[in-house]
Amino acid sequence: MATVEIGSSTGKDFSGDALIVPVFSGRERHRLPLAISKVARQAMDEGDFKADFLEVVPLHHPNGVKDARWMVLVGMGEEEQVSLNKVRKAVGAAARHCLKKNWKKIGVVAPSSSNLSHDELQAAVLEGALLADYDLVAFKGSKPEAKHFASIEVFSNGEDTRKARRRQAQIEAGIAACHRVRDLANSPAGDLYPENFAEAAQKLAKQHKLHIEVLDVPALEKGNFGCVLGVGKGSARPPRVVKLDYTPKEKAKRHIVLVGKGVCFDSGGYSIKDAAGMETMKDDMTGAAIVLATLVACAQLEAPVKVTGLLGLVENMISGEAYKPGDVLRSRSGKTVEVLNTDAEGRLVLADLLHWACEMKPDHIVDLATLTGAALIAMGDGVNAVMGTDQKLVERLLDAGNATGEHIWQLPLVEEYRDQLRSPLADLKNITGIRWGGTITAGLFLSEFVEHPSWAHIDLSGAWSSKERTTAPHGRAARPKVSARLADELGARSESSWAVPGRALHEGSGTDPWGPNPASAKRRDLRATPGSRRISQETGPLSLDDRPQMGMLWEPPFPARTQPRVPMDTMDTLTKADLSKQLMDKLELGKKEADLLVNTFLESIVASLRNGEGVELRGFGSFRLRDRRARVGRNPRSGQASGPRPSGSYTSSSARNSGTSSLMRMRAETGSWMAPSMQ
Repeated sequence: MATVEIGSSTGKDFSGDALIVPVFSGRERHRLPLAISKVARQAMDEGDFKADFLEVVPLHHPNGVKDARWMVLVGMGEEEQVSLNKVRKAVGAAARHCLKKNWKKIGVVAPSSSNLSHDELQAAVLEGALLADYDLVAFKGSKPEAKHFASIEVFSNGEDTRKARRRQAQIEAGIAACHRVRDLANSPAGDLYPENFAEAAQKLAKQHKLHIEVLDVPALEKGNFGCVLGVGKGSARPPRVVKLDYTPKEKAKRHIVLVGKGVCFDSGGYSIKDAAGMETMKDDMTGAAIVLATLVACAQLEAPVKVTGLLGLVENMISGEAYKPGDVLRSRSGKTVEVLNTDAEGRLVLADLLHWACEMKPDHIVDLATLTGAALIAMGDGVNAVMGTDQKLVERLLDAGNATGEHIWQLPLVEEYRDQLRSPLADLKNITGIRWGGTITAGLFLSEFVEHPSWAHIDLSGAWSSKERTTAPHGRAARPKVSARLADELGARSESSWAVPGRALHEGSGTDPWGPNPASAKRRDLRATPGSRRISQETGPLSLDDRPQMGMLWEPPFPARTQPRVPMDTMDTLTKADLSKQLMDKLELGKKEADLLVNTFLESIVASLRNGEGVELRGFGSFRLRDRRARVGRNPRSGQASGPRPSGSYTSSSARNSGTSSLMRMRAETGSWMAPSMQ
């Protein structure tokens, strides 16, 4: 991987092959170093560059940079519509241009925007450049040398770079995981099959000190993995199941099991697939590749949670030994499955692994699989489906996906559909025989083998790219970031991390790029993460003793059907200006409206604290606001008050005088912020 340096200089003294300069449309919106801004303005004045989103214009020996051979202008579009995802994609598009030219040393000027914080922009710029630095040439006959950047410099134009530099190692580990998944998923099935996939996992486990166990056919027979063996027996390449364990040095805060579908090639079996597109079925092991890459990344970053990975590695082929439509397989759980379609093999492999995962009694189980074509039909080639039994876990996956540029949409587990899976011959059948709702019924099938309160399933079917995109080449995109970020968050790391996209296929916004998700329309106004956080009594900056790993989530009093999810970004210190800026960004409010909301919020808290009252905001866990002297509050474990606590609704006098009490008021008796329309 390229060496990376994040600095506070302007970039005008950059010496190298190419300096990438993201530019907003509109002369007044450049906010670039003067020397560089003049070059961009001249190109725009002459009509050669409009700064449209993803527009790339290279300039040879530019005047604004002394020692750079090229300046690459890349359009960002209008500043009001900018998002971190757009920043990643724009920088990625320019970096792909540089990579094709085999330019080795590049620099990137981090843009400045009133809509996003400078540390977020610096991180997004680095992510975009590193994601684009990928070239798979292993299968070229002439054995050309892969094109890679030697160095990447990020210039912040005088902005503080400390937060971005703290996140640098996390970003680089996440990008390395993405590239590892790309390598595996794009490998031909003749070169990557169950046995040598398991051997590759063993090498990585040894390198990163992961515990590994590989189950061959005798071990699978002994362990009653009947569905895995049934799917794999048609291939000359016998199946394998791999178990990986990452255990932190100190006591683990959580235990998460990740389960990955690893069908190294899927012909469909006797329910054979069409010839068109079958060549892409080498990527049907992407779920297993993501799990493997995530375990390696957790080890590199020393995540504070225990993570177990289960990889079900098989080939679904046709032979005299292959399983057939009408066969009945006995799963590890003891439930029997009538096979109506041999091309619905992934759910059979996952059935055995999910049952094994439940026996480990973890805190959470997440499986990842390229499972159904129905998900691709429903949502296209850039959105993954998620469903599960634990809504909080599902929402964390949605938030993690949104933060990393991975678009995930929740589908319901419709109980009324479950009867469609009942078989007159066995306990279950592996398909319903009905065309409609295939992704949902596949999730319901998996749920039959999950005896655990916290499980989520991610259907990755829409991840193959038939053409090159901004940060990714042709082929399978890598998506280990969501599961890795989830592991990071559930472990309550001290800093927000894993803001790393795999392949940002569609434009995203700072909030939810796909609009409201009806499954997450629960009424919540201010949410905080597990554990207590204290906010100081002073009217100045609000200092968080330990930073919440997911940030605050606040939903405005919009109607349920249009209610967006609004993540408030994690910071060391939250000032009034920070809160106001984020509300303007997340809710698209004007400055006066945002300032009014922030002032009302802070004045109510300060007034309550000065009165010696404890205020507790509840969400995922508790978010405690306490008077530092009186130590007034409520114990989140026992629920017993440790000091005087008001009764009834409370509204500060300033809020009453400003007429904003109808918009937001404190409900001290429930410890939550509520808008009247949401009560």
